[in-house]
Amino acid sequence: MKRQSSIEIIRFTNFLKTGAFVRKQGNWTLVSDPVVDANLGAIGTITTDYLSKQVLRKYYKNQWDMSSAEFIRVLNLTEAELVRDREKIIINWQAVDKVSFVESFEKAQAAFRAGEVKKVVPFSVQKGALAHTLTLAQKISLLRNLAATPEKLYAYGEWSVDKGFMGATPEILFEKKGRKLQTMALAGTSSKEVNPIDFLNDPKERKEHQFVVDDIVEVLGHLGDVHVETTVVVEFPALNHLETRLSVDLKHTISTDELIGKIHPTPALGIYPRNAYFEKFRQYPLQSERGFFGAPWGLETKESALLLVAIRKWDWSERDVQIFAGCGVVQESVLEKEFAEILKKIDSVKRIFFQD
Repeated sequence: MKRQSSIEIIRFTNFLKTGAFVRKQGNWTLVSDPVVDANLGAIGTITTDYLSKQVLRKYYKNQWDMSSAEFIRVLNLTEAELVRDREKIIINWQAVDKVSFVESFEKAQAAFRAGEVKKVVPFSVQKGALAHTLTLAQKISLLRNLAATPEKLYAYGEWSVDKGFMGATPEILFEKKGRKLQTMALAGTSSKEVNPIDFLNDPKERKEHQFVVDDIVEVLGHLGDVHVETTVVVEFPALNHLETRLSVDLKHTISTDELIGKIHPTPALGIYPRNAYFEKFRQYPLQSERGFFGAPWGLETKESALLLVAIRKWDWSERDVQIFAGCGVVQESVLEKEFAEILKKIDSVKRIFFQD
């Protein structure tokens, strides 16, 4: 496998046709040229089905690591070489599916009253249709918009000729290097109008957040000593979140698949506590359509793995597009407030990618 810090335009064009990428703290990793044999590709992507936890891997031959400045430089050079007439991305959007969300919300409230669970994360979707299939020039435009997002967001994406996805998630499931494991609890959302101090001290938000922290500590406590950092407010352009970082020195070597099986889904995207109610949660509206929304996606080498939580993304398949968004619901939740959060999360994705 070729691993390098610079990329020629022809190679970048291959990446635009079939490739994947992650941006972590301002550094980009790009991969291209898929291979069937894992031995021919030292880096692979991992996609996990949310409900079944089935892990799918795709291996790539070529890898490039570069700074944000280098990434922008390559975008500019490729655009100058390939783009003659820039065509705006036009999507005919349907309304966000509120009916399914209301049904999910009511199921969750019934479960709270019955004492089955304390938190559920229902979701909704907005679907649409591209006026035309995506061109390479339009992918460059999308990547340029994505590169303009704050570097504390993890930019990510993967595509083949006729389908793919791009996103900017604030959340990782875990990062593993040897026996060092890092993860986070990211739960609790506020609009930009809410004072961060008030948000940090909001009883409902802190309750929802603590469910996630407690769950992760319980799961990882069997694997090693868990260090829990202080909960903070992390500010993003459209929304703010509560975040608690956690780390573990693993007692024993553990595979990526085993870790996914133990950690996913956390209560940030599932239920709390983890119990038999998950079988009922599987029957909520839209679950059969969600694919890997809210599930781990990431890059893996022989030495390390970075698994992001696949949220704040949009998917396309030929001309069909969709954006999923979820929200944490507890007994004190108010339906209209939670649906407003869904709309804001969907809008935050559209503002990143389709702002021109």
